[in-house]
Amino acid sequence: MKKIAALFALVLTMSACSDEITRNNPGFEGLKNGQRWRAADVTAVKSANGTLVLTGITQFETLVLKTTSTTPSTYTLGTGIANQASFLISQNGEEISYQTGIEKGEGQIIITEFDDVNQTITGSFEFKAPKLGSTLPTDLDPAEIQFQKGIFYKLPLQPAL
Repeated sequence: MKKIAALFALVLTMSACSDEITRNNPGFEGLKNGQRWRAADVTAVKSANGTLVLTGITQFETLVLKTTSTTPSTYTLGTGIANQASFLISQNGEEISYQTGIEKGEGQIIITEFDDVNQTITGSFEFKAPKLGSTLPTDLDPAEIQFQKGIFYKLPLQPAL
């Protein structure tokens, strides 16, 4: 009887572990200004010309990463508009935007794997982006937003409409 109870406990433990792994696949998250940020909803769109747009959404925030290709490589941010990171906070009818661009912000998006068979994309990102607009920064909306240790893991690609 003790062996059956031990086997039952082992099976429960193993199944609990597999549930955790399943919930993290796919994933889109990072540290936003030092605090954990994780997208509740994610889309990855590959357009006909090969550009990639990753969008992660929470209740009040939207993170968008754009690259010129799905090819595994490092895409530098802050040197142009082809490769770009943007972050939008929308709450109580107000919007606060942050964006990299030509000589604005810095960072990189690194695509480490493009699975052509399963149509998924995996990689990492980090960036600093300045606030757009003329409103003065506050503790709730600083002059710059920073993402560190960002990852996107096995995001399923959708064709552009």
